Amino acid sequence: MPWSIKPIFGFSFDQIIKKIHKTKYVVYMCCVVKFFVYFLIVNLKLHWIFFYILNTIMIISGLYISIICEYLLVISTKKANEEL
Repeated sequence: MPWSIKPIFGFSFDQIIKKIHKTKYVVYMCCVVKFFVYFLIVNLKLHWIFFYILNTIMIISGLYISIICEYLLVISTKKANEEL
């Protein structure tokens, strides 16, 4: 489900980047969120509803990391084309 609404996440990411101009902080935040979600899933015996909620949070963090990687690829390609 979250992958089907990736354009909405991409738009929200673009709005965030326009304000903070730093992608590494967003990557760090997403990685910390994924780490804690993995930790909770592995170490706690969760009800199935909480498991799916945490799994959705983990997928959304992965979405943002994917969007950041695509963004950085576009930026580096623009810089490479400008140097030619």
